Amino acid sequence: MDIREQVDRLRAQLRRWDGERRAEARANRLDRLGSSGRVEDGNGRQPEKYEAEDSSGGVGCGVARGGVEQEGWSVIGSGCEALDRLLPLGGFVRGALAEFWGETGGGAATLALVAAREAGRSGRPIVIVDGCRSFYPPAAFGWGIEPRGLLVVRPADARDALWAADQILRCSAVSAAWISIDRLDSRSFRRLQLAAESSGTPGFLVRCSNRDPPSVDGASGGSPRAARRDEPSWADVRLRIVPIASDQSAMILSPVRRFEVQLARCRHGRAGGKVVLELDEVTGDLREVNRHATLPLSMVPALADPAPSRGGDDSDRAIAR
Repeated sequence: MDIREQVDRLRAQLRRWDGERRAEARANRLDRLGSSGRVEDGNGRQPEKYEAEDSSGGVGCGVARGGVEQEGWSVIGSGCEALDRLLPLGGFVRGALAEFWGETGGGAATLALVAAREAGRSGRPIVIVDGCRSFYPPAAFGWGIEPRGLLVVRPADARDALWAADQILRCSAVSAAWISIDRLDSRSFRRLQLAAESSGTPGFLVRCSNRDPPSVDGASGGSPRAARRDEPSWADVRLRIVPIASDQSAMILSPVRRFEVQLARCRHGRAGGKVVLELDEVTGDLREVNRHATLPLSMVPALADPAPSRGGDDSDRAIAR
């Protein structure tokens, strides 16, 4: 299917969804209509104004955006308190881009999907721009993302991926855009940043490749094509994801993955921080762990009948299959 036809169908779905949400919101306002003829919430206060169709031609969301205000910015939680502490404003900024750098299968796609899932709690759909044509929807459904709230676009090439990403980021009816794209020049990057800013839609860019990702100090794996510290970036934050070998015996009891998340670049604070996270592959939950944590002795008897162990990068391969 042609990329323009895919995006047109997506827009039609968003319009239907938007109409349903507006009808529901209208009914709720009528239920709360007081004798004074004003719309009030349960505490007698005026609710936030509903957004109209955005000027860029995207479909208006029809509901208040929510989120937490930090220093004048609307922020979305990452789904993990430890990661929120690492991010300068305590989460990801709406209307901005966040880069997730890492090797293919190393956890960048997984962490970006967890962030998109948290943004999707607003009730709006999550849109996947699968530039690498490797996204596996059932893995997302297993982590609590509703099938009805997940829309996938599969571009044929990098040019189509950039165009689709630009169109999706301009649509305020979208809770988040998960975009897999490797190479991105400064002009195209700026184009996506302005698109996200115009609608308030957060964009999570998955920058995966088989080369080493840029480190906090700008060092790369030796490849001349690897990003350097001075490479132009229009993202609000750049996270470098480095997988850590998990305890195979612990994975018998609970399939988990560990990786180190480094704050390689940010606009609202100092880079250089890092945190070690553990992902439950069944639920998609993230939690902070001690990097040198070992299996408690009380769990040893349960290892008497071992099950086949799983590879450390299975969940990311499931998402990007």
